[in-house]
Amino acid sequence: MRSLIPWAGDSLTFKRPLEDLFRMLDDSFENLSRTKVDVYEEEGQIIVKADLPGFKKDEVKVDVKDNSLILHARREVDEKKNKKNYYRRERGEAAFREVINLPAEVDKESASAEMKNGVLEIRLPQVDNYKDAKQIEIK
Repeated sequence: MRSLIPWAGDSLTFKRPLEDLFRMLDDSFENLSRTKVDVYEEEGQIIVKADLPGFKKDEVKVDVKDNSLILHARREVDEKKNKKNYYRRERGEAAFREVINLPAEVDKESASAEMKNGVLEIRLPQVDNYKDAKQIEIK
C-alpha cells in the first residue's frame, strides 16, 4: 500500500514557464507602443528619424537638452465633434514621449526638423570640440 505524502516538489517547475510567458508578452507590448527611431551620423551631423504615423507636425514637439533629444507627441480627439455611433473605435487619443541619448555634442541653435509622410527627420550639427584646443607643451 502506498502512503500519502504531501508533494514537496520543485515549485519552479510551474513558475519558470509562466514567468517566461509574461516576459515575452511584456516585450511584445513594449515593442508595439514604442516609436521606431533611427540615429546615425552623416556629413558632420547627427540625423534622427522617427516614425510618427497619424501625427500632424503641430502635435509634435522636439527639445534638445544637454546630450539628449526629447520627442513628445500628443493627438487629442474632440469628443463634441465625434458624436458618431461607433461599432468599433480604436483610433483616439494618443501620446508618447521618447528620450534619445545623442552620441555626440550638438549645436542646438543650428538644429532643424522636418516632417513628411509621418516621418520626423531631425538634423543636429555636431560641435567640433577640438577646434579651440590648445596644445600643451611637454617639459
